[in-house]
Amino acid sequence: RTSHKKKFKCQIINIYYHVVNMDFCKHTVLGCKRDLSGDEQLDDEYVPPTKIDICDQTAVQHILDETAASYLVQELNLVEDYYSSNLKLKIMTFACSIALVAQFFPLNKFWFGRYLVGCCCAMYFIASSVLQLVYWYVDKDIVLTTLPDPKDDNIVIRLRTTLVRTESNYTIIIERVKDGEILFVNEKTVDVGQFFTKQGEFYEGALDKILSSFFTEDYLKMAAEKREEAYKSKLE
Repeated sequence: RTSHKKKFKCQIINIYYHVVNMDFCKHTVLGCKRDLSGDEQLDDEYVPPTKIDICDQTAVQHILDETAASYLVQELNLVEDYYSSNLKLKIMTFACSIALVAQFFPLNKFWFGRYLVGCCCAMYFIASSVLQLVYWYVDKDIVLTTLPDPKDDNIVIRLRTTLVRTESNYTIIIERVKDGEILFVNEKTVDVGQFFTKQGEFYEGALDKILSSFFTEDYLKMAAEKREEAYKSKLE
């Protein structure tokens, strides 16, 4: 493990929060990629850390949510359920199609042109309202929902997050769902300051470490085995 640490040529500067006993084999340090394959040669390349405006709370929550979702997909090798995303894309496509008809329909050539454009405007408003309702009542604070995992008794993992405006407390909620019923809920609240430097550089490893604490050692081992199998299948 000591030799593996030396391979990282990254500097961690002005971290708000000191992560004790960090596992360098499983988590990233500032500016380095996640090790998804177990091959140390892939960790040699230095990648500049993502830098954001830490005063922009929307940007802060966005990068935290994206990283948390990618941890479940990449590290735990879970498959994302795109039902909600596909539903929203279909609604938006329908709304855009209606807008194109209203924009380019020749009003003067047909007597019903104005009525058609009026109907298109009404349908566009309805589609936009339905899309907003999906955001409010279907997605809510859900960041990621996975497909049932056959190796884990067809359990669905649901990730929720909350970052209240003007506050620095970031709440992470992991739900284990089966057949639409929530079996277990685990929740943690952390300070976002521990994930960023004073210059706004994002410290991905600290968030990975917190997310790993939601799962048991046996589950993480199973996920590591799945990840290795997926990596070998790609090589083949």
